[in-house]
Amino acid sequence: MLTRRIISVAICVTLVSLVVGAYIPYSILKPSLDDAIKTQSELKSRLAVVETPEYKIGVIYPWSGRQSWWSADAKPILQDAESDIEAMLYNLRSNATISFLVEDSNSTGEGAIAAAKRLKDAGVDIIVGVPTSGELEAIMDYTREAGLTIISSSSTSSALSKPDNIFRISTPENYRAKIAAEYAVKLGYDRVVVLYRNFDWGILWANTVVNVFEENNLEAYTIPFQLSHPGYMNYTETVRSAEKLVKDNRTLIFLVAWENEDYSILIEAQRSQILSGTRWFTASMYPSIINESLVEGRIHDIRDYAMKVGLLAPEQRPIASDLTLRLLEDAKQSLGRYPSYEHLYLYDALMLAARTLLFTNGETQKLPDLIPSIASTYYGATGWKKLNDNGDLTVEDTAFIGVSQSTGGYELSYYAYHDGVRGEFLTLPEPKPRIWFFSPEA
Repeated sequence: MLTRRIISVAICVTLVSLVVGAYIPYSILKPSLDDAIKTQSELKSRLAVVETPEYKIGVIYPWSGRQSWWSADAKPILQDAESDIEAMLYNLRSNATISFLVEDSNSTGEGAIAAAKRLKDAGVDIIVGVPTSGELEAIMDYTREAGLTIISSSSTSSALSKPDNIFRISTPENYRAKIAAEYAVKLGYDRVVVLYRNFDWGILWANTVVNVFEENNLEAYTIPFQLSHPGYMNYTETVRSAEKLVKDNRTLIFLVAWENEDYSILIEAQRSQILSGTRWFTASMYPSIINESLVEGRIHDIRDYAMKVGLLAPEQRPIASDLTLRLLEDAKQSLGRYPSYEHLYLYDALMLAARTLLFTNGETQKLPDLIPSIASTYYGATGWKKLNDNGDLTVEDTAFIGVSQSTGGYELSYYAYHDGVRGEFLTLPEPKPRIWFFSPEA
């Protein structure tokens, strides 16, 4: 029987709402029943080797501190993961026990290190969670020295893509950079001009976009710009440099900027006849573009300009399987609202950890070798979990969002999709409403 060590949250399981299903109209690949039976049979044969294995899964999450408002959404999802793991053990007729030991990172790197040390002292076999890249980076050295394996639920920093004992089941940022560049190539753009913030994140994005174009024997140019303070900055020189590199209507401007930096650059670009007739992509698009807030109230008409230049941004596209919707509905009954979608990655991290532990037959030192193979056949609440050589998620579904206008005003809408498994793009004949389960602030 599964030991209950997490914060107790009452959950009342209900049927999935058809209305919610309509919010994410998307068909997905699912494992066949034969595959599920085969996997269960393999698990049973493995379990026969160790009669009463006992495993401990450590969970590190920012329950307190500046991200406590966000992590509260994870509590009912943790509860569902616990119940589903218990049901899995029951269906397998297993005598194994799997217990959760939950620790708080206090939303800091120091807190994450302290939590990892407590879990190590408690004898955990694997650590799950560590959802932010800052916390994950902070504990990497310690967990490597301590011989601990980690499945990070939602870290996406491309700088952490390294071969180690850390596995990440959400695609790194550079994955979306690659998909966006590939979409631009598919649309027929043969020259890209990348305007990027000259720091870690921006440099990695720019390099990825350039690589995709050059691999297709296309032209690529980069223009770094200085980092902005929170308010408006004058990027006239950056914009003038971009003007000189525009060749014709098959040139794409790719903006890699943080919030406010992007608006400051677009303000300058509005004054350019050349750039106003050129197509733009951006690394991220923020909800503030809709109400034209920030940048000291100076971003008037940015919404219209974004539509004029066809500004699009790639983002993760939520899966809508029966499991996904069940978890969202369960959490809504507890929270009174839908949870932030990022926490569903925690559910998949826990399920993947539990499944892999059962394959170790008590020899948990095999975890790093087994996780990739188990993940390659696991389809969870957030989709397929095949990992690459760095232990990062290989593919994920992507949506391209942009500003649209209707009688109800301005909104962010879907303009195109990319199917990660099939590697196929779909450009929509008209924008579709964007239903966003991710937290805009996390």
